[in-house]
Amino acid sequence: MQGKIFISGEIGVDSTLVDVIRQVKNQPLATSFLVKIHSEGGYAEDGFDIYDYLKNLDKEKPVTTSTTMAYSIASVIYMAGSTRLMVNGANEVYMIHLPWMQVVGDTIQLTDYLNGLKDCENRLINFYTEALAIDKNTIHSLLKNETYLSADECLDFGIATGLEVPLKAVAKLHTQKENNDSIMNKLTKKIDQIWNKLNGIKNELILQDATGLELVFPELESSDVASVDAKVTVDGKPAEGDYLMPDGSTVVAANGVVTEIKPVEEPTEDDTQAAEGDETESDQEIPEDPTEKDKMIEELQAKVAELQAKLDELMTSEDASNLLEAFEKSLEKQAELETKFNALAKLIGSDFTTTTSENNPTIKAKDGEVKSFSIKRK
Repeated sequence: MQGKIFISGEIGVDSTLVDVIRQVKNQPLATSFLVKIHSEGGYAEDGFDIYDYLKNLDKEKPVTTSTTMAYSIASVIYMAGSTRLMVNGANEVYMIHLPWMQVVGDTIQLTDYLNGLKDCENRLINFYTEALAIDKNTIHSLLKNETYLSADECLDFGIATGLEVPLKAVAKLHTQKENNDSIMNKLTKKIDQIWNKLNGIKNELILQDATGLELVFPELESSDVASVDAKVTVDGKPAEGDYLMPDGSTVVAANGVVTEIKPVEEPTEDDTQAAEGDETESDQEIPEDPTEKDKMIEELQAKVAELQAKLDELMTSEDASNLLEAFEKSLEKQAELETKFNALAKLIGSDFTTTTSENNPTIKAKDGEVKSFSIKRK
């Protein structure tokens, strides 16, 4: 059974070490934990305390961290998971920078604060140097420049260990009876509700396959991404089989659990060659003999001259019926000529066409405490 830990808002204020420990203790049956992080940062010391606790927890029960925003000290907490996930294609999901503080005091107090700030800076540099296997000078430069990273960049850096496949969700109100729920399940749902309230989420994750059939993920929120091992139901029953999604991917489920998410199938080389073969076959019907082209042009020119002569002759006649008949014939000839001219243009590559009528990262201090709390960007 996988437990859930939610870390959001300001670290040390909205999410504290005590809060994280309480969430873990309230899920004694959990054999592993998923830590969902959405935070702009906060107090550095609190962040390191949460990181240390989760890192030790990972030794007993595997910890997976997943984030939609891990800025400043929240980026340190994210690194606690042995498995670290991000949504594929997410931009500016991870940010690191140097700590800073806002303090008031005499020279002795300011000196103490500066020493504490420097210690925090060194701790961050050492942490990222060890975690990312990058030299200290480079890490210091990244911190100094307030570096934002995408999910793909985090994967390249070794920050993330994997990317989750995003599926288009159709979010709608979906209620279901909760009879015979155990106390543990009710507690888990309550924690989910708190998370929803903090993030303005009201609905569970519901996906529609290519036929309009709804796949309901009762343990995921509408902002989550469907992934392997997630529970899924169809018409209130455990999902079973393959479900083709509108984006071309396929969700495979067995006994109500996602076992695989197959990506969109790319066209094979044989398919491409077959398509090219069809096009080539069509092109082969067009004659390539220059003599034939010249002959067709001469025939068309002769028919144009013939039509013009008939028009000139008829224009001198006083017989209205003959004029009308000639006009109808001229329309027929015009249509015939346009068809042949189009065919000729295709043969000789002509452009002929007929004409128709138609932050600054806010790492601050409270009573001298170092905070890494980022809201606005440069």
